This record gives sequence, C-alpha cells and structure tokens, in this order.
Amino acid sequence: MFIRLVFVAVVICLSSSCGGLSGQKASLQTAPPYPAGIRPLLLTIYHPYPDFSNLPSGVSPLPSYTGWPVHRMERDLARMRAVGFDGVLLAITPKDLANPTTVEAIGQFLALAAAPPPNSPAPAAAPAPIFKVGLLLAPSEPVTLREENVTRYLESKNLLSFAAVLMLDGKPFIGFSEKVVLMPDPYSACSCRLFGQDWPAMPSGQDAGQSTLGPEGVKWVRVAEHGGGSPVDWDEKTTPWPVSRRRGNAFAEGLRQAFALQAKIIIVSSWNNYRNGSFMEPNTLDHDEMSKVMRNMLEQHGL
Repeated sequence: MFIRLVFVAVVICLSSSCGGLSGQKASLQTAPPYPAGIRPLLLTIYHPYPDFSNLPSGVSPLPSYTGWPVHRMERDLARMRAVGFDGVLLAITPKDLANPTTVEAIGQFLALAAAPPPNSPAPAAAPAPIFKVGLLLAPSEPVTLREENVTRYLESKNLLSFAAVLMLDGKPFIGFSEKVVLMPDPYSACSCRLFGQDWPAMPSGQDAGQSTLGPEGVKWVRVAEHGGGSPVDWDEKTTPWPVSRRRGNAFAEGLRQAFALQAKIIIVSSWNNYRNGSFMEPNTLDHDEMSKVMRNMLEQHGL
C-alpha cells in the first residue's frame, strides 16, 4: 500500500512538472518578440496612381477610383492608420515631380498625414503620432539621378518641410528604387536609401523578400505570392488568384518572420500595387481580408 501511494505521488509530481513545462513552452511561443515598449516602424508602399491594367476582369478596388483627389487621400490615410501602419513610402516618378498638379497633390497628402485623424477625440496629454510619409522615387524605366539635384528640387517645392515627412538619422528620408542609378552627395541634407544597395531590393514575382534582416534592420513582407513574374500572369489556368493569395496565410507568415527577427523597419509590399498582385487595399476579390490579417498579427504579438 505504501509503495502504491509513493508511485501515485510521483506520477502526480511528474504530471505537474510536465504541465508546468508545457505551459512555459506555450508562453514562450506566444511571448511578444520585441522588448517592452519597443515597436517596429511599420510602413507600406503606396501608389497615388496605381496601374490597373493587369487586373483580371471583375476585380477592382473597393470603392473603385481614378485619380488622387483629396477625399481618396483622406480615405486611404484612415484605412492605413486603422490597419496599424505608422506611415507610407509614397511611390512617385520623376515625371510626377515635373507635373505641378501632382506636386501640389503630394503637398496636400503630406498636410493631411500630419493632421489629426477626422473624428478623433479631443487632444489628450499624449496625442496620436503623426502618420509619416517617405518619398520613394520609383521610375518605370532606368534613370540616373544626382542626389543633390533631387534634394534641392524637393526643397524648392517645400516637400521636405512638412511635419509628416519621414525622418531617418535626423534628416528627411528619400528612397530610390532599383531602377535608379544614384550619384550620391556626401554632404546631403537628406537621408537617402537606394534599394538593392543601402536597403534590400523590393520583392517581385515569386520573391518573398530576404530571409534575414537587411541593413538598419529592414525587412520586406509581401502581401501575396504569385507564380508569374512582373507583370503577373493572371491566367487562371496557371495562376489562380484566390489560391495565390492563400487567404492571407503567406502574408501572416511574412509578418511572423519579421517579428521573430525583431525587424526595426518592416515594409509591406504593398497597399495598392496591383501590377504585381501583392496588395492589401480592400477589393472585390477578398474585400478587407488582408487588413484583418495584419491587425490580427499585430494584436497577437502585442504590437
């Protein structure tokens, strides 16, 4: 009888220990990857004039739109804030900067980004952070640019003086896509980053982005994967769109990896780049499914 009681006690003890270990393992799996009070800078690529030419029939943004009027700026800013983004990289071309109407629209967007969100509560002791906007020069064709000329031109148009301008190293940020051959200025008044050199290249086609962190802790996350290149092959016989978007599973996994690596800057590609199919703007195919994925992932990781 005594031996039986001892055996029961040992079993109970071991069961309790195993339960404790199991609970500890579960807590480690769900523990936030970032130290308390630390949060990555969450950005997305945003196109003021997206290319809809590759959209399959029956698929369009919700609601559909053309141009970049103020009411669309306000709606897009509200949506991106609600998803959890801290700011955007505004994809523009040298041709955009040569257009006075587009330059004025960029200024309007920067002003709206710096303003308190509509219907926000009365100012409190700690007002909401300003939504940040980084200018990203992304030409459709290869071009050579001199950093000093770009900086001076943007300054002449007052596009670097808004409170919403993204700052890195205490200077206004200007990004350049891989199609830019940049002639750098060692004494630049801006913090310039050339993708593919200073920062990892933007993912395209089946490329889901780099598996490790790039310089300055930068990590790309694609919203969706596709079997085609760029532009995407939308032939449903080879690339079924609903399957390729995988109901947000690929997007969730990309965010999970970025959080696990404790990325300092996470860039989601993209909000509305329909040309490569990796977008999260609400649409007639999967509505706001990708926005829900991102909100859920941020909540799960305490961000």
